Amino acid sequence: MFDRYPAVIHWGSLEVVPSSLRVYQKGRPVPLTLRQFEALMSLFAHPDRVLSREDVWRFCREQEGKGAESRDPAYRMVDVYVAHLRRRLGEDMVETVRGVGYRLGPARGSTVVPSLKGSA
Repeated sequence: MFDRYPAVIHWGSLEVVPSSLRVYQKGRPVPLTLRQFEALMSLFAHPDRVLSREDVWRFCREQEGKGAESRDPAYRMVDVYVAHLRRRLGEDMVETVRGVGYRLGPARGSTVVPSLKGSA
């Protein structure tokens, strides 16, 4: 599912292992649902961009091999996924850009792997 990603992604105190759908914060496992994990990975796929709800929803649907309709009202579920990510990973993990969407919060000492920057 996430084969095109590096074996391990580090972002501040967060460690993500895409192949096993595991997330660790300060060495402790953080349980995430598949959708929450997909939402997080959509932000890692574009670490320097602000993604709209639709962008995140489309990424999640593509991971299932399904397309997302442009006016699909379910894209609002992204707000719920982001709220759960903030609760589990910290409020500063995902930033809201009002009127636009979401982006990864700043992380000191992060290693953004170049292969992620070109991913769709």
